[in-house]
Amino acid sequence: MRPRSKSASFLIGSAAALALAAVTHADVTNFGGFGPANGTGGSYAADGSTFTLTDNNQSEASSGFNLAAQNIGAFNASFTYTASGSAAADGLAFILQNDARGTGALGGPGGALGYGYTNGGTAVAPSAALQLNLFNGQGANFATNGDTGVYNSVFPVTLTNGPVNVNLNYNGSTVNVSLTDSASNTFTKSYSNVSLPAIVGGGQALIGFSGSTGGFTATQTVSNFNFQAAAPTATPAYFKPIAIGGLNQDLVVEKGATVPTAAITGTMDNGIGATNGFTWYERGYNTGAADTGLAGGQVVSVSDPSHLYKFAPFTGSNAILLNDGNTSQTLTLDGTEAYHTLSILTSTGGGNGTLHLVVHHADGSTETTASAASPDWFGNDPTVVVANGRVDPSSNGFDNVGSGNPRLYSADFALTDFTDPITSVDVIRDAGASGNTAVFALSGVESLPEPASLGLMGLGAIGLLARRRRLA
Repeated sequence: MRPRSKSASFLIGSAAALALAAVTHADVTNFGGFGPANGTGGSYAADGSTFTLTDNNQSEASSGFNLAAQNIGAFNASFTYTASGSAAADGLAFILQNDARGTGALGGPGGALGYGYTNGGTAVAPSAALQLNLFNGQGANFATNGDTGVYNSVFPVTLTNGPVNVNLNYNGSTVNVSLTDSASNTFTKSYSNVSLPAIVGGGQALIGFSGSTGGFTATQTVSNFNFQAAAPTATPAYFKPIAIGGLNQDLVVEKGATVPTAAITGTMDNGIGATNGFTWYERGYNTGAADTGLAGGQVVSVSDPSHLYKFAPFTGSNAILLNDGNTSQTLTLDGTEAYHTLSILTSTGGGNGTLHLVVHHADGSTETTASAASPDWFGNDPTVVVANGRVDPSSNGFDNVGSGNPRLYSADFALTDFTDPITSVDVIRDAGASGNTAVFALSGVESLPEPASLGLMGLGAIGLLARRRRLA
């Protein structure tokens, strides 16, 4: 008997939730309901109308959050951003977060924007944020978990020539960003298939702002803030982390390791069994640059927030490693879920890898995917994670610290069988590939019925509930 996909039960509940959701919320207007400003440079106007994030002094970082968690399944948010004074650095972040520090969450100064982990800060995480950057090229980005430093140009908008009106809309799947400056220039950008609840760890989150300065300064204020929760009108087809077995290599020197050669079973440079050559290290291991290395846990792609992955703990086996001497490895799944597309978190040391998958379904059938690239761990895309450093365990010597390398990438594999649950996946290195190819995690887009079917399921759920109420 074929195992039933969990998608069916999940989607019935999800469709009913979408159809029946009565959004309960109190709209947030300005800053009267915010907790105390954290850090330096931040203050609220006495009437709660304005939040000053920085006051034109160097090395400031501040944050502030509404005291009540808000529904973030869908929402509309807007505010006015003004950069004055020197108007040179660094910028702000509008944040949705479930950080353990609650309303006290604060990142580092300078380029960390009061949100990220650089410059001695602790990242606000789990979180998502819209960032506006002033320094070294004005830009904006939608980022997660404290990542900063990569921005899209907002031309023709100017962030430093009078107030900028910011609008952020989320319909349950697409994040739409709009900026309009005092000269009526407009910048827009959208991010598709984003599951904010999956990113921030729940359907509710604290909302607020952070800002910073560094060696250059600005007075930065936020006013006319409004946040209104809404009913979701779309469902994201995002890559959700999949629990897997079969990882059999440890390629990451974990923080706190006293004998780095004993902390790994292979290296990216020299393969399985090697204790020399460069490999990965966990964030916090390099005490001289504590904000470098792999963060661990759930990660969201810096290139595409629809891709989520989850690392295995770095204290044990956390990867597979394929090369000339080991060309395939099997990853096992629980066999209860069907997927539309799979994705791996991967990169290759000392070469350029290519891989394909043989997917085993619960009904005994298999399918072979097309091949996808696992690029060299330096300087390629689509980037998921930037480690900003590597280590040779034999010498404990660090290399390329703060360089924007090495990197991990996403490799996506479309499937043809969307209905049968998957029990295992053979990851196979293609003939002619080079280097040592690591795979750290597997994610997938769960199979969904057609939109019309989803609507009918929701209507059916409404009818069923109405009938039960009549019979009660």
